[in-house]
Amino acid sequence: MKGEQDMTYLKIDNSGKALFYETNKEQYISIVEITVDDIYKILDAVIEEEGFCMSDFQEREIVNPAEKIIYQHLYQQIERVKAEKTDIIDRIEQKFKEAEDKYLNIIN
Repeated sequence: MKGEQDMTYLKIDNSGKALFYETNKEQYISIVEITVDDIYKILDAVIEEEGFCMSDFQEREIVNPAEKIIYQHLYQQIERVKAEKTDIIDRIEQKFKEAEDKYLNIIN
């Protein structure tokens, strides 16, 4: 996934359907079929890819109430992760450095 540019992972189509890009099948699928693994892949893309895109939740009306709830919650959480991206990466790098230092102290 790294290196792909401007991939729209969550989108609302012209008919009001909420969809997500299923990377294994390389196609858009109804958001009601999203799995935990799909969410992990999307979050990985948020952190790793500069070209991550998703349709704005306010942009269009989602017809199916279940799709609307799922899309809204995912959208809000992804926006939070995007806003905290730098802090998340810094915390991960700090934890890795601490683990590396601890390991190196054990073998020295």
